[in-house]
Amino acid sequence: KTKPQLVCRCYAGLDQYYIHYNGGSWRSNDLENQKKFIEQHRDLWYTPEPVYVESKDVAICAIVRCENKYLREWIDHHFRMGVKKFFIYDNGYGNEEKPEKVLYHDIEVGIVEVIDYRNQGGTFNVQDKAYNDCYAKHGHEYGWIGFLDIDELIQIKGNIKLPTLLSKFKADAVALSWQMMTDSGHLRYQAGKVLYRFHEPVEGHRYPGGEEFVKCFVRGGIDGIKFESQPHMPVQPHLKVMNVKGEIVKQYPTMQPIYTGAWVNHYHTKSAEEFVEKVKRGFPNGDRYTDDYRRKAIDYFFAINTRTPEKEIILNEGLGLEK
Repeated sequence: KTKPQLVCRCYAGLDQYYIHYNGGSWRSNDLENQKKFIEQHRDLWYTPEPVYVESKDVAICAIVRCENKYLREWIDHHFRMGVKKFFIYDNGYGNEEKPEKVLYHDIEVGIVEVIDYRNQGGTFNVQDKAYNDCYAKHGHEYGWIGFLDIDELIQIKGNIKLPTLLSKFKADAVALSWQMMTDSGHLRYQAGKVLYRFHEPVEGHRYPGGEEFVKCFVRGGIDGIKFESQPHMPVQPHLKVMNVKGEIVKQYPTMQPIYTGAWVNHYHTKSAEEFVEKVKRGFPNGDRYTDDYRRKAIDYFFAINTRTPEKEIILNEGLGLEK
């Protein structure tokens, strides 16, 4: 009853605990010295409310690897939704295709910034590292920063822009549900927008309990934002996360999906031919994969799409595997 009520910062570490315990006044219950010690070491005890960035501008961060044929649609789609800036982390190999080849105009006018992330993030968790780097450098510049892949297109019902949608939420982060999309019967790549070529979602749910993964937008100005071991949601303790209904989300990175208001169409496989290209180049979070991984990738393809002999031939021959 006599001691000040303190809010201890999570994960303070043992060193900070020792500073606290050995402050000298605690055992003697000297209240005045306790208060003095607290003031001198306030950074150990007090975590202020986030000072959000007042700007309503929205940015998106993405990491890419040889995905030029899809970049133009992805940028245009989200630019029309009101996104002001795109931070593209290029995680390609050597001298293989670079995003600048198709985004040179957007770079010139300042809509897109390409960050050379080739051989800079290590082999694993590169996506998390890119996201953390982007927020650390630009989280103070924008009202919201979204974290997406190039095979993800946000969908919003009604004539509403992203800045308007996000401004309604009194939250640190907003979770948008994945809607997994099938190959819609396409075997090979065709010119045309991904949005129109692949229009059939996966029926039912792929995870126990009917849950699905999310992707997120994080408010600007929050200290300590960090992605770790997964690219779906930061792991900062006590982050106030809401779904698109404005409900508090306690558990993530998966949740009961919501396909009203706004969500994310996830075109993870596209056609069989395009999936072969994706597996060959390796995903942004890892290196080129072994034959064993490629076999598992084929199983994954058919967990989403209807199995046919034609698709099996394209996948096995394209990846150099026996049927």
